[in-house]
Amino acid sequence: MKLDQIVLIIVVVLAIGWVLTVAGGMVSVMPWGLLGLVPLAIFIAILWRVIYQRLNNAEDDYYEKNVDK
Repeated sequence: MKLDQIVLIIVVVLAIGWVLTVAGGMVSVMPWGLLGLVPLAIFIAILWRVIYQRLNNAEDDYYEKNVDK
């Protein structure tokens, strides 16, 4: 496994931990903290959709592999 992949995995794990900590902090200041979960959920849904579309786009894969940089 390359070093950049290891670093990416570490960054993703830390980001997930941070998001869970923020969400837990918002829930702890109920009921007003629950309002903060709405934008957080929207952000996560948009991020998930962007990643899903990129992973399933054959055209992007073709250009990434075959077009000179």
